[in-house]
Amino acid sequence: MVYIQAQLKRAQLRQILLVTATAAASPALDALLSFQTSVNEINFQKGRQYTSTSGSGQSASFAMVGSGSNWTQPNVFMMSEEYFDIYFFTLKNNPALVDDGTPPNTKAIFLAMLDDDRLQTVTRRSSDFTLLGFPQVGQLTT
Repeated sequence: MVYIQAQLKRAQLRQILLVTATAAASPALDALLSFQTSVNEINFQKGRQYTSTSGSGQSASFAMVGSGSNWTQPNVFMMSEEYFDIYFFTLKNNPALVDDGTPPNTKAIFLAMLDDDRLQTVTRRSSDFTLLGFPQVGQLTT
């Protein structure tokens, strides 16, 4: 598996939820499932989707979803599965969120999902090193 940058994941998730789901007034879960299904389609090859072909299939136009080796079909599929993990975790920990397909609720789900560390460039906000000690020499006795 190749690492996909958090910025790309956030941008992809924004397109799925704020563009696709809100335009269709469909629940976020349905939009995520639709995205994952499109990754499994036969025309998804090497991170590209066919938009048109001409002649006897010797010429094709592609819509690029990204560039580089990180946008392979298995990597994008794994990324979509990660979106499901984040989605279910977000709804479980935010009972006030409702996935009913209305744009304000979809936007609220998207914003709550953005708080997940898996969508952050820096995944650790703070650390406590106060318990970090120097190597002990000898044993403590009582």
